[in-house]
Amino acid sequence: KDVGVGVGVGVGGMILPALALGPLVIVAGMRVLGVNLFYPVRVLGDWTAMIPAAIAPAAVLVLASGLAGVLVREIRGECARWHDRPFVLLARATGRGSAAALRRLVLVQSLGAAWARCLPWIFGELLVIEVVFNAPGLGLDAWHMARIRDVGGLVTALAWIVGLYGVAVAVAAGIHAWIGRRLEGYA
Repeated sequence: KDVGVGVGVGVGGMILPALALGPLVIVAGMRVLGVNLFYPVRVLGDWTAMIPAAIAPAAVLVLASGLAGVLVREIRGECARWHDRPFVLLARATGRGSAAALRRLVLVQSLGAAWARCLPWIFGELLVIEVVFNAPGLGLDAWHMARIRDVGGLVTALAWIVGLYGVAVAVAAGIHAWIGRRLEGYA
């Protein structure tokens, strides 16, 4: 079904990580669109400037972590898996259509599986994206602490990152268990 974990944007099997994709997006934004995609300085920007500024880094994160590709593959696989089940056949027979019967099941199952599969890549690429786009966050703080050799600050930032990763893994496992319980009767 799947030939590996979610990894970067691929062109002919070549992986394009955030460290390569981020600067390309920044340069293209400036040259093509005339827009500065670096995150605004927090002191100079309000929320109306911060929210739109997060769109480019978020898009690069979704692409570079492989989440977009894995999500597409998961949706295709789940649609094929559930397409001929009795509840879908009943929905088609009553005129609702198979898309309506599958939508919520496929989206929840696919999002949960893609999130769990790409979580390590998301956290790894997030650190790079924060540095490349100058976006405020724990990754950028850890980067600055390492540059000035503040070991205490670096350990604190990394501890927070590891803690958040643990919470994200626990949430992914909880979602997977919940979905598994809900789908026991459908198999």
